[in-house]
Amino acid sequence: MEAVPRMPMLAFELKACTEPVEFTPELKSYISKHYHENPESYNKECGELEQLRQTAVRVSRDFVGCSTLKKYFAQLQFLQSRFPLSSGSELAIPFTWEDVYSGRPITVADIRFEQASILYNIGALHSILGALDNRSTRDGMKVSCTHFQCAAWAFQHLKEYFPTSQSPDTNPDLLSFQVNLMLAQAQECILEKSMTDNRKSSITAKVAAQIQEYYRQAVKNLDASNPRAIVGSRKCK
Repeated sequence: MEAVPRMPMLAFELKACTEPVEFTPELKSYISKHYHENPESYNKECGELEQLRQTAVRVSRDFVGCSTLKKYFAQLQFLQSRFPLSSGSELAIPFTWEDVYSGRPITVADIRFEQASILYNIGALHSILGALDNRSTRDGMKVSCTHFQCAAWAFQHLKEYFPTSQSPDTNPDLLSFQVNLMLAQAQECILEKSMTDNRKSSITAKVAAQIQEYYRQAVKNLDASNPRAIVGSRKCK
C-alpha cells in the first residue's frame, strides 16, 4: 500500500450566513399572547438559543463544530414542534443564507430553510474533516471513512426531508451527486484499509467495483444537474 499514491479527497465548502436573526422578540410575544406566561422568565433560554445560532453560523472546522451544528439543528426541530415558524405562519422569521456556488444571498421566511441550511453545513463540515486526514494510519482511514459516511447521510437526509429546493445549491440532483461522491470516498478509505490489511484480492476487487459504481452515479447526477453551477463554482474544492 505504501507504493500506491493516496489521491486527495474532495470536500464541499460551508454555506455562509451574514444576516443576524433575533428569535427573542417574536418568541416572547407569542408566549405572552398564546401561553399567557411571563415572557421574561424565558430570557435565559432565548439568549442561549441566539448564542447557539451565532456559534453555528460561524462554526469552527473541527469535531466541536460538528457537535454545535447538530445541537442547533436539534433545537430548530424542538422550536418547530412548539411554535408556528413555517412559511406563512404567525412566527415566520426570515433567514438569509448565501448560495454556495453563486454567493447570492437568499432570504426565506421559513424555519425549514434554516434547518436545510444547517443540515447542508453538517454534511459539508463532515466532508471537510474527512478530506483533512491524510489516511496514513488505520485509525485515520476509519475516521475519514466515518466522516464521509456522515456527510452522505446529511446530504441524503436533506434531499429526502426537505424536497423543496429553496436554494440552487440544494438542487436534488446536486445533492445526489454529493451523496454518491461521499459514499465513493468512504469506500476508497475501506479499499485503502483492505489493501493495508492484505485482504484477499477478491474482496478488494468487490470494494473497488463499488467505488466505480458510486462515481458512475455521481457523474450521472452531475450531468442531470446544471453543470454551470459546478464548473463556475469557486467554493467546491
